[in-house]
Amino acid sequence: MRALGSPVHDALLRRAIAGTTHRSQVFDRVLAQLQVGKFAAPASASSGIFRRLWRRVARTTPNPAECPPLTGFLAHHPLLGRASPPVRAAIAEAFTPQAFRAGQVLLRQGDADARVLVLAAGQADVLRTIDARGGSMLLGRLEPGALVGVDAFAGAARTASIVATTAGWVHAMTRDTFERLPPAARTAWLEVTLAGSVRRFEAAAQALQAAIGVFASRHEETTPWQATATAPQPAGEAWKQR
Repeated sequence: MRALGSPVHDALLRRAIAGTTHRSQVFDRVLAQLQVGKFAAPASASSGIFRRLWRRVARTTPNPAECPPLTGFLAHHPLLGRASPPVRAAIAEAFTPQAFRAGQVLLRQGDADARVLVLAAGQADVLRTIDARGGSMLLGRLEPGALVGVDAFAGAARTASIVATTAGWVHAMTRDTFERLPPAARTAWLEVTLAGSVRRFEAAAQALQAAIGVFASRHEETTPWQATATAPQPAGEAWKQR
């Protein structure tokens, strides 16, 4: 179907992206509940990481000549590197370079921000607020080349904030611009989106499994599945992902 340019192929990709994104969000919500309800949240006196990062500690704007072009990232991407030069060129033209300063919130948790970002220069932290007092958890750090918000076009709200720790540049593509891509380029980006959504789902599943393990070790007497953990299991196929 892909070789024929069938719209059914794109429709299947969009459906798979939506389903994977939804499952990732469910895992994220459960993980957040475990972290808030059972893990030690930062005290109010030490929970100001967002406030410290959001301070306008730098006003300088990088020189546009220092913004690395997007073509290099696309050429080295595992999927887009196999696409034709015209497809990569069309995708590159859909992105707009944008400068940011240190401390700037590039994407905010909870927002339905329909933009995909490619970090071109600078660094940023991935932070998740886990309590009403502003306590936050560092999920990771982003370096140039990172693709951020890959499933934004599925209408999903942001599950974490991206906060710049240095000045730099991003390339940004909006959903409207994406929908105006030539068919071949749009299909190629949908495939990139699905691959990214699957990786995010796998990471969320692993994080949730680790959190459940910690929860169980700390609350053995109240863990409901402890009573049946040693019960004989019927023979049959191993559990499959649904």
